[in-house]
Amino acid sequence: MADQIVMRSLWGGLFCVLLFFAKTFPLQAESIQTRFLVYYGQKISSDHLKNVDIAILDPDSMDPRPLQNGRTRFYGYISVGEAEEYRFYWPIVSQKKMTLEPNPNWPGAHLVDIRSQEWQDILLNRVIPRILDKGYDGLFLDTIDVPIMLEETDPEKYADSVHSLVTFVRSLKQKYPQAGIIPNNGLAVLDQIAPLIDGIVVEDLYTRYDFRNKKSIQTPQKETSYKEIFLDRFLKEHSKPVLNILYEKSPNTKLALDGIHRSESRGYSWYLTTVDLMNWGTFLSEKSDTSMKRKILSLYDQRVYPDPFHSRIHQIAEMPLNHLGMEVVHRPIQDPYPTLDDMKEFRGILTWFDDKDAITEPVSYCNWLAQQMNEGRKVVILENPGFFIPEKENPPPACREMFRTMGVEYRGGYTKNPYFMEMVSKDPKMVEFERPLDLTEELQMSLYHLIDPKGRSYLQIRRQDMDEEKPSDLVWTTPAGGGAHASFVTYQNRELEKVHWRLNPFLFFEKAFGLEGLPRPDVTTRNGRRVFFSQVDGDGIFNISHIDQKTFSGEIILREIFEKMPSLPITASLITGYFDYTEYQSERVKKLYQAIFSLKNIEPASHGYAHPLIWQKGKLALNISGYDFSAEKEINGSVSLMNSLLESLRIPKQTSLFLWTGDGIPSADQLSLAAQNNQINLNGGGGRFDRLKNSYAYLFPIGIKKGENRQIYTALANENDFTNLWKGPYYGFEEVIETFKNTETPRRIKPINIYYHYYSGERLASLKALKKAYDYALSQEIFPLFASEYTMMAQDYFETQIETISPNGWRISHNGSLKTIRFDSNPLNVDMNQSKGVLGFRHIQGNLYVSLDNSPIHDIYLTSSKPKKPFLISASFEVADFSADSKKIFFKKKGWGTSEIVMGGLTPRRKYRVMSGAKGMGIEAFEAQSDSQGILKVPFAQIEGEGETSEVTMEVDSL
Repeated sequence: MADQIVMRSLWGGLFCVLLFFAKTFPLQAESIQTRFLVYYGQKISSDHLKNVDIAILDPDSMDPRPLQNGRTRFYGYISVGEAEEYRFYWPIVSQKKMTLEPNPNWPGAHLVDIRSQEWQDILLNRVIPRILDKGYDGLFLDTIDVPIMLEETDPEKYADSVHSLVTFVRSLKQKYPQAGIIPNNGLAVLDQIAPLIDGIVVEDLYTRYDFRNKKSIQTPQKETSYKEIFLDRFLKEHSKPVLNILYEKSPNTKLALDGIHRSESRGYSWYLTTVDLMNWGTFLSEKSDTSMKRKILSLYDQRVYPDPFHSRIHQIAEMPLNHLGMEVVHRPIQDPYPTLDDMKEFRGILTWFDDKDAITEPVSYCNWLAQQMNEGRKVVILENPGFFIPEKENPPPACREMFRTMGVEYRGGYTKNPYFMEMVSKDPKMVEFERPLDLTEELQMSLYHLIDPKGRSYLQIRRQDMDEEKPSDLVWTTPAGGGAHASFVTYQNRELEKVHWRLNPFLFFEKAFGLEGLPRPDVTTRNGRRVFFSQVDGDGIFNISHIDQKTFSGEIILREIFEKMPSLPITASLITGYFDYTEYQSERVKKLYQAIFSLKNIEPASHGYAHPLIWQKGKLALNISGYDFSAEKEINGSVSLMNSLLESLRIPKQTSLFLWTGDGIPSADQLSLAAQNNQINLNGGGGRFDRLKNSYAYLFPIGIKKGENRQIYTALANENDFTNLWKGPYYGFEEVIETFKNTETPRRIKPINIYYHYYSGERLASLKALKKAYDYALSQEIFPLFASEYTMMAQDYFETQIETISPNGWRISHNGSLKTIRFDSNPLNVDMNQSKGVLGFRHIQGNLYVSLDNSPIHDIYLTSSKPKKPFLISASFEVADFSADSKKIFFKKKGWGTSEIVMGGLTPRRKYRVMSGAKGMGIEAFEAQSDSQGILKVPFAQIEGEGETSEVTMEVDSL
């Protein structure tokens, strides 16, 4: 467009304003998706516009009246800051010499001084009526950045240009109140004109056109970030669309895909086209429907579970679904049923009702479920369908028909008498996952018959007291979903507090939701190694240790853990309410804070102000004079206090990480408070898997979404769970090692997470148990992260988008924190020549783990062939700028401790000269040789973790 002029001075002048906005408003805005296009050509049909909300056209090239369809709003182009030689008004403009210098990028376009009343009169009284008379609904104001640029460039010569621009827009709206207005850019006046406009078009946000080299390039991140602040503020405060034009020829290039992903992640609409806007582009609704739907709708009974945290789907079923790559969205069954449009992103629906009459209006519910299946969504019913009491009544005809749509027929015949049941067939892999079936264990059955020939039954039981030819199918999957009858999902003994899966949830959900062979985002692994992170809650930091009866427990943890584990990053938090206790303001306390947070391997975090014990009731652990519970004070206030402490200690660190306290069950509003101030949050959930709690059912999912925001859970339980709430045995935390092992084999389910409180330094037994946990972690192949890094990776799990691009190819888009994609039970390799944004891969337990680089877009292609070029098998550190050929390998690395990398795809038994080093660390040089399989294992002697990035070069010693 004609307003693409260099504006370096503009962005410099706006810097202070932008910084203010950055501190005041969150980056993430509400999504308003609008299908729009900008086209200045002459060939367009009504078919082109059937899915378009806004069409911006050149009024001299296009009459909108034949194209009107009742949906599309048409906006006519008008240039505000430039006059064009090919417009009807040019003879008047040129005669009166109203123009300034020409625009070098657009021949025939000349800058105009908006302060000119004659120019404004031409626009308001000649140009605009001509456009509106043609049937346009509104006006697209291009080149409004010109007055802003002129005043920025020469404030004295062009004084009041910006004011005149705003006055012009107001005059336009006053004169033509029914006409819509959409400006192009003009972010410096956006706040002043926002109430007058219908939305805003923005160019050069993620891509810009390089006129000199005639190609599209990426916009510098600094400029992008500045613009996003204005746009997010506009979107949030005014709920009007941001329409982002991406200049790139193909929607499949890395540049385009990056711009599309970043637009969608912030809630901006996008249109991809060429810079002259004379070619038909690609807009939102034209993306092919090849994206992998990763959302599962969980319906729960709010009368039984006021908070979805306590529902059985969340507590038991959601973790296996996360492992399979799915996101679970919880919705009360009491809410209105989602529309078909609401369900577009969902793969399926899952129910697991406690009450047999959870559904108060079964007919409408069953009709809605059948409609969803007819639209291609899977429906999975665990235990009670929720809409009838089988031992007393039959379901309505609509619900019987819903079952038939699912592929099964319900025929009544409920019983829980074991003497009436005869086992006919079972698939032990599916129905005896953690416990053998025993018909005497209060099992229940009804008569379900599989009628879909494509369905599969995994458990058949016959009623011996009835004249039934066919046995009942009690666990089944069909193309429409699946079901497992009551008592065949889990075994539960409430007296012993025992839960076991009867059903294999990994296998069942994979088949019922059609997930076989699909890629799965993975938060357990980075660069082929198991993720490790550790966090310390602030409780007990000042408890006097029983070890010597004089030392703070926090001082013990500092001396025996933090200082002795320099190769492990650890996140340490404080309860900031202690800052207001006079007894904890001594030099000894300050020295402790200084010593902890000065360590390079310690990341600061907040653990609340008065440590709420029950978040949704506001019950507090600390009694601070004059203070009543405030979620704002506990979350954002405590983080601010933590950062003030670090500043006062002159420690160059800041934190935005908040660790939930107490029950770790915040409300949706409390989660929103954290999000509004860009705080990342962790804790809650957890779980264990050991001899006492020997089931996957005790492990929690990655997190939970409430409202529009998500809480990320800690991966595993802390020492409180192993010490009977700190009543003993104090050595109990050593049992966490069993959980580490059980969540690694036979399937890697969780990272290694060492999570505890400062009061673990209170007892010798607890300190020894903690050291055992760390020693075990150090004995494993781990990838150490700070807790904040794990949190961001977990958040990115839910943002990851997967698109099928070929039978064996997928495009992965995400925010850059999640760097592993897993393919279960897959013996194939990654095609390293065809794939993009892939560092390498590794097979672990029969599964394929693919390591991604730092780019936001990745193409993964699988093949049965072995790579013939170097690739990463595993590394204990971050790898950046990776490049490799037959002669040389180069990358940058940054990690913790003595690091190691394993490379594949090399020439067998070939020697390499390795050089590694960073500024101030010296150069490490040595030789390494690949083995008979072309695998090269390189351990580095230099210690990582000092904040420096090393550059590594591996060159073939002799060809």
